[in-house]
Amino acid sequence: MSSEHPSEQFWDFFHTAAVPIHLVGPDGVILSANRAELTMLGYRSTDYVGHHVTEFHVDAGVGAELVERLRRGEPLRNYEARLRCADGTVKHALITSTVRFDGERLLHARCFTRDATEASAAERRLAAQYRVAQILTAKTETEDGLRRALAVVCEELGWDVGEVWRRSPPADGLRLAASVERPGVDAGAFALMGQASTFARGVGLPGHVWAHGEPVWLADIAKAPTFQRTAAAEAAGLRVACGIPIALGDDETSVMVCLRREPEAGDEAAAIRTLRLVAAQIEQFLGRKRVEAEREALLAREREVRREAEMANRAKDEFLAAVSHELRTPLNAILGWSRLLRSSQLDAETVERGLAAVERNAEIQEQLIADLLDVARIVTGKVQLRIAPTDLAAVVEAAVDAVRHTATAKGLVLTVRLERPVPPTLADADRLQQVVWNLLTNAIRFTPDGGHIDVELATRDGHALIRVVDDGIGIGAGFLPHVFDRFRQAEAATTRRSGGLGLGLSIVRHLSELHGGLVCVESAGEGRGSTFTLDLPLLPPVAEPTPAADAAAPAEPASTAALQHVRILLVDDDADARDLLGMVLRHHGAEVFEAASAEDAVTAFQRDVPDVVLSDIGLPDVDGYGLIRRLRALAVPGAQAALAVALTGWARSEDRSAALEAGFQAHVVKPIDPLQLVEVLARLVRDSRAVLVTGTGIANS
Repeated sequence: MSSEHPSEQFWDFFHTAAVPIHLVGPDGVILSANRAELTMLGYRSTDYVGHHVTEFHVDAGVGAELVERLRRGEPLRNYEARLRCADGTVKHALITSTVRFDGERLLHARCFTRDATEASAAERRLAAQYRVAQILTAKTETEDGLRRALAVVCEELGWDVGEVWRRSPPADGLRLAASVERPGVDAGAFALMGQASTFARGVGLPGHVWAHGEPVWLADIAKAPTFQRTAAAEAAGLRVACGIPIALGDDETSVMVCLRREPEAGDEAAAIRTLRLVAAQIEQFLGRKRVEAEREALLAREREVRREAEMANRAKDEFLAAVSHELRTPLNAILGWSRLLRSSQLDAETVERGLAAVERNAEIQEQLIADLLDVARIVTGKVQLRIAPTDLAAVVEAAVDAVRHTATAKGLVLTVRLERPVPPTLADADRLQQVVWNLLTNAIRFTPDGGHIDVELATRDGHALIRVVDDGIGIGAGFLPHVFDRFRQAEAATTRRSGGLGLGLSIVRHLSELHGGLVCVESAGEGRGSTFTLDLPLLPPVAEPTPAADAAAPAEPASTAALQHVRILLVDDDADARDLLGMVLRHHGAEVFEAASAEDAVTAFQRDVPDVVLSDIGLPDVDGYGLIRRLRALAVPGAQAALAVALTGWARSEDRSAALEAGFQAHVVKPIDPLQLVEVLARLVRDSRAVLVTGTGIANS
């Protein structure tokens, strides 16, 4: 044997040694490897011996450095390396070497390879958990904390890409919350695709983990139908993926996804266990962040509520100051002129001027008091509407006529454009005129002398639109959302340039809503005018539930026979209310059955189906909406034909809509004049019977 090879005795020791050993020549080529080395890495001798050592190093730089040190004759001691096994997995190894020379010529290096995969994995697991804990327990923002934790997972646990996918309501899928990649890994295109993706439950690797709540291991991404970004992953060289659930509940589900280019040697289950420990740390972090966010939201809401309360108190103080000022100003003129007129030392012209001033200021006070009373009624829900088929064009014309003199005196150009014909709507004509009058007086007050005010009435999609457009002082963007608020004015009480209490627009909003309408305002800013739009539904008269006078003439008082032969089921848990209404209905000829609860009403209805069900909404067991649905669903002859009237203290337009949708034909707001209720019931019965007669052809005979 030549001097370049070990002795025969050493050769026998070399191949039978339990420690993996290989010999490397000065050029980095493996000269020989014992059975333990080949077994550890899984290679046959022909696939290993004669190959350059760098072919088996995962990290090219590490392999090149090792060869360079061996070439210089430097021995190695526990040199860390990652070696690629025959099955594609990676082992962590510690290499220790001795060098043999022939004089000054390097013959070979004897490399002793120790498998440190398990030890390294355990060490890295502990290091990863410790570093992640340090990051996630420190004060950090959510996204930054997730990115730094993922960076540790990649660095310590050998993953090349780490991602966290999150779902927060109302999102319907998982979106990428954070992602990192190891230095030297070109996964930019993969990350961009992730940022543009949303995974629904069961879709893609994140969605699959979400749906099943268990880890998913993909040993080969290219062969996994679960994976959705295969092309981008292959372009980045990524082959292995693992998805781990982060249990925060369905509403805030999160999933951690880790990917690597090379499979690691060792137990797959051990890798999953490690990632689950990290996921548990992230779960605690996200849970803590959620609690912090909820606490901050509560604190912010508390601050906002306090600020709103302070603003409301301040607005009320300013409002009371304005009330005092506005009431005292006309009172000053009234008292002053009254005392002068009593002196009897004025000529006729001055007396006439004084009387006109007293009358004018008394009217101002009357309007101020009327506004205050209207606001009080609105706040307590006691506004009563007298509903009738209403000609909106006539309402607008009446309101315009009421302010025309004031507009002319101020030099304003008042233009009126009315679409005709406009279908009638069911409304309180006086209250609607008050709404339009308030909008017009508001425009006149805030439009400088010589300005323009346009009034328009048009229809669109079953709605009437009334617009009041001015080129006045306009409304600033900061105050625009508060135009219709009570106790809110754009100017301070002591600096207001215009009179009034600022309640008119608040009244406009509430009266509009009571009619099922909507009022809104637009303004391009201060000095650029304003546009107020009143949107009212054009409803057929038969759909309106509240008492209505005849459009052509005043309603006649209901006769004592108005409800003759009409059977009425009266449902109310208030005994006094039942007594009063029962007495009134019987006095007008009705046959009345009473029930104090929904259950009693169902029993009475099944026993004898009435012509009309008159029911309170606020019943103790099942409310009136539920009652009428149950009655309509009964398999009893005439259940669908029976009329139903809701008697309630809820007066909002949405309450009326809820009653009609539930199956009531009318929605009557408390308190109501009992005689007016009789008129409503009589009209409903009369109209219902007229429809039946017409339907049989008798009306045309």
